[in-house]
Amino acid sequence: MVQCLERRGDLRSQHTTLLMIKDSTTGEFSMARMVNYGAEGIFFETNVCLDPGEKIDIGIENSPYTAIPDVVDCYRVTIIWRRELELTLYKYGYGVRLSLT
Repeated sequence: MVQCLERRGDLRSQHTTLLMIKDSTTGEFSMARMVNYGAEGIFFETNVCLDPGEKIDIGIENSPYTAIPDVVDCYRVTIIWRRELELTLYKYGYGVRLSLT
């Protein structure tokens, strides 16, 4: 597991896996790619435009937060920041905070 220190207080671990985003209005799912994670948050990439402060539901395949294989681990997260990406398959990158309660 490779760890890197970013502009936050906790260490991030690289973990690339499929992530699903649920639209809170329509209930439809969009695909995303999780890139790294920490104790309180995740960085992921997607083509869906989300706003900082927005709360969304996500599902993580092969989640690093659970030891149970072959399940989709679901969380409510808050979008902390968004940036447009270049040189990647996805248009936006997001930093989100997990709601573990």
